[in-house]
Amino acid sequence: MNTPPRHPKPEPPYRIVEQPLLPLRTAVVLLLAVVAATAAGGLSWLARSGVPTTAMTVIGVFGAAITFFDRHLEHTAVVRTTPEDR
Repeated sequence: MNTPPRHPKPEPPYRIVEQPLLPLRTAVVLLLAVVAATAAGGLSWLARSGVPTTAMTVIGVFGAAITFFDRHLEHTAVVRTTPEDR
Protein backbone atom coordinates (compact mmCIF):
# COMPACT_ATOMS: atom_id res chain seq x y z
CA MET A 1 0.00 0.00 0.00
CA ASN A 2 1.33 3.37 -0.97
CA THR A 3 0.18 5.95 1.61
CA PRO A 4 1.12 9.63 1.45
CA PRO A 5 3.41 10.93 4.18
CA ARG A 6 1.72 12.49 7.19
CA HIS A 7 3.64 15.75 6.86
CA PRO A 8 4.57 16.42 3.26
CA LYS A 9 7.74 18.37 2.67
CA PRO A 10 7.20 22.04 1.84
CA GLU A 11 7.66 23.36 -1.64
CA PRO A 12 11.01 24.98 -2.53
CA PRO A 13 10.11 28.63 -1.71
CA TYR A 14 9.15 27.59 1.83
CA ARG A 15 11.23 25.99 4.48
CA ILE A 16 10.55 24.76 7.97
CA VAL A 17 12.18 26.87 10.66
CA GLU A 18 12.26 25.32 14.07
CA GLN A 19 11.75 27.89 16.79
CA PRO A 20 13.22 27.30 20.23
CA LEU A 21 10.81 26.79 23.10
CA LEU A 22 12.41 29.68 24.99
CA PRO A 23 14.43 32.45 23.34
CA LEU A 24 18.04 32.71 24.45
CA ARG A 25 17.62 36.18 25.93
CA THR A 26 14.68 35.05 28.07
CA ALA A 27 16.65 32.05 29.29
CA VAL A 28 19.59 34.28 30.26
CA VAL A 29 17.31 36.75 32.09
CA LEU A 30 15.63 33.93 34.04
CA LEU A 31 18.95 32.26 34.84
CA LEU A 32 20.46 35.48 36.16
CA ALA A 33 17.31 36.12 38.22
CA VAL A 34 17.52 32.64 39.75
CA VAL A 35 21.20 33.18 40.60
CA ALA A 36 20.46 36.56 42.22
CA ALA A 37 17.51 35.17 44.18
CA THR A 38 19.54 32.18 45.36
CA ALA A 39 22.36 34.44 46.53
CA ALA A 40 19.94 36.73 48.36
CA GLY A 41 18.19 33.76 49.95
CA GLY A 42 21.49 32.29 51.08
CA LEU A 43 22.60 35.58 52.62
CA SER A 44 19.23 36.00 54.32
CA TRP A 45 19.43 32.47 55.70
CA LEU A 46 22.98 33.06 56.96
CA ALA A 47 21.75 36.21 58.70
CA ARG A 48 19.49 33.94 60.79
CA SER A 49 16.28 35.28 59.27
CA GLY A 50 13.27 33.05 59.59
CA VAL A 51 11.95 30.89 56.78
CA PRO A 52 9.07 33.26 55.89
CA THR A 53 11.43 36.24 55.73
CA THR A 54 13.91 34.32 53.59
CA ALA A 55 11.14 33.14 51.26
CA MET A 56 9.81 36.67 50.82
CA THR A 57 13.36 37.90 50.19
CA VAL A 58 13.88 35.29 47.48
CA ILE A 59 10.54 36.11 45.82
CA GLY A 60 11.19 39.86 45.93
CA VAL A 61 14.72 39.62 44.59
CA PHE A 62 13.61 37.24 41.83
CA GLY A 63 10.96 39.69 40.63
CA ALA A 64 13.28 42.68 40.89
CA ALA A 65 16.09 40.83 39.11
CA ILE A 66 13.82 39.88 36.21
CA THR A 67 12.85 43.54 35.79
CA PHE A 68 16.46 44.71 36.14
CA PHE A 69 18.00 42.24 33.69
CA ASP A 70 15.13 42.60 31.22
CA ARG A 71 15.75 46.33 31.02
CA HIS A 72 19.53 46.16 30.98
CA LEU A 73 20.19 43.36 28.51
CA GLU A 74 20.08 44.56 24.94
CA HIS A 75 17.28 43.63 22.58
CA THR A 76 19.33 42.89 19.49
CA ALA A 77 18.75 40.26 16.90
CA VAL A 78 21.47 38.73 14.83
CA VAL A 79 20.25 37.86 11.37
CA ARG A 80 22.47 35.69 9.26
CA THR A 81 21.95 35.97 5.57
CA THR A 82 23.25 33.30 3.30
CA PRO A 83 22.66 32.80 -0.41
CA GLU A 84 20.18 29.98 0.24
CA ASP A 85 18.07 32.24 2.51
CA ARG A 86 17.35 34.65 -0.34
